[in-house]
Parts: sequence; C-alpha cells; structure tokens
Amino acid sequence: MRLLMTQARVELSDDETPVSVEWDAPAGLPSPAPRGAPARGAPARRAPRRPLPPRRVVNVLDRWRHAGHWWEPREVRRHYYLLELDDGAQLELFREGDGWWVARVSD
Repeated sequence: MRLLMTQARVELSDDETPVSVEWDAPAGLPSPAPRGAPARGAPARRAPRRPLPPRRVVNVLDRWRHAGHWWEPREVRRHYYLLELDDGAQLELFREGDGWWVARVSD
C-alpha cells in the first residue's frame, strides 16, 4: 500500500459515483546535481510529476463520510470511496469540497 495524498481528476456517473480516476505520478527521487555543481550542500532537485493514464473503476467496494471531530481546529467534511480499478488495484479516494484526492493505492 502506498500513501499518495495527491489531487485527482475524477469522471462521475449520473448518480455521482466515480467511473474513472487519474492522478499525477508522485515526484521521483532527487535527481543528481548538474555537472560542475557542488555536490555537498546543494538543494536536491525532484523529478517533475507526470500524469498517469485514466484508470477505470470496476467496483465500488465501500463508501463513507467523515465529518471530523469536535477537537479538530477546522471542520472537515469528506466523502470517501474505496474503489477497485480495472487492473485489480484498490484505491482510496476522497472528495473535500470541489476537490478530489487519491489518499492511497494498493496494487
């Protein structure tokens, strides 16, 4: 299982159920310093995020709502989905306001 916490683009059916999901691949490991640059103390550069192809949802395994807790500093209202994708991976997706987020994926 990988924790991603990255924004997603979601296509919804008429009943507001996700039918496809796409997100950007997480940034890679720091890339090596350019030639001639000092190796020590130089800030690490990260590989850019790249879009992954859309993944089709074949099954909604679970859905739930989270309304936060009274002791949290801000109100949280999220709609979560546990989805099975066309390649057999399971994806935890949530919607907060107008934004969609991939929380974690298990493949």
